[in-house]
Amino acid sequence: MKLPIIINEHGDISFYRSLKKASSAVEAVDVKNNEYIAYDGEGKLLEFELQTKENPGVLGIGKITTEIVMIKEHPDKNDSQEELEQSLISFFRRASNIHEKEFTSTSLEQLINKAILLYGYAD
Repeated sequence: MKLPIIINEHGDISFYRSLKKASSAVEAVDVKNNEYIAYDGEGKLLEFELQTKENPGVLGIGKITTEIVMIKEHPDKNDSQEELEQSLISFFRRASNIHEKEFTSTSLEQLINKAILLYGYAD
């Protein structure tokens, strides 16, 4: 899995320097509602997994259950570069004055680098 981790939430795209930061930025309820699509820096589709964690309750009485979001490689889809490229181009179109003609012959890596340069990392 190559960094950055890229999360698309209905067209709003965020970039993360680490898997841990990306995982902590998404909410379990939104994962359940399929609000996100995640990719690695090579355009490989990633998937979300919810893990249940139990902690002792207040004063050690009972248990508090929380769900933790994990991001991992998708077992079936390894190449979603074109899908990510189109998402990034749509993001640029909406978020800036960059015209689509500027993306002719632009590689996925160049699109990602341009987005990070313009908008930075979310973490």
